[in-house]
Amino acid sequence: MANWVASGVTDIVDLRIEDSHEQFVGTHAPHLKYHWLGVDDEGDRRSDEWFEAIAEVAREILSDPTRKLVVHCHMGANRGPSAAFTALLVNGMSPTEALTAIRTARPIASMLYSFDAVQWFGRSTGLDQASIDALFDEVYDWHVANPLDLGWVISNIGNRYAA
Repeated sequence: MANWVASGVTDIVDLRIEDSHEQFVGTHAPHLKYHWLGVDDEGDRRSDEWFEAIAEVAREILSDPTRKLVVHCHMGANRGPSAAFTALLVNGMSPTEALTAIRTARPIASMLYSFDAVQWFGRSTGLDQASIDALFDEVYDWHVANPLDLGWVISNIGNRYAA
C-alpha cells in the first residue's frame, strides 16, 4: 500500500470475496477511497451486475484526471486483470489494446473473464449481436495469439511472480 500511496493512487478496487482490507486502508491510509467489489474466482461466468459495478466505479474515477486507480485481486491473474479490462473498455480502449496493455503490465494476467466482459460491454452499449460476436472473436483471437498457461502461473505465483 505504501508503494501505491507513493505513486499517487487515490482509489483501490478490491475484487476478492475472500477478504477485505477496508478497515486496514481506513486506518493506515484514510485518504484513499476503497471500493470492495468482491467476487469468487471459481472460473464461472461473471454477471452483468458485476461488470456494471466495475464500470460505474471506473467511469467515476477515470473521468477525473486527479485520481489514480489500482485494481487488484488475490493473485493478479484473473479477477483484477479482468476488471481492469472492463475499466479500459468503458473508457474507450479497444479490446485488443486493453488486453495487450494489461498483459504487458502484468505478464501473468489471464483475464478469463474478458469474454464475459466484452459481451456485457456490447449489450450495455446497445450493439447488435453481430457486433458483439465480432468483439468476442477479437478477444478470442487475442487469447489464441497470446496463450498463457494459467495452471503454471498458479503453481508458480508464490515463487516467482508474487507482487
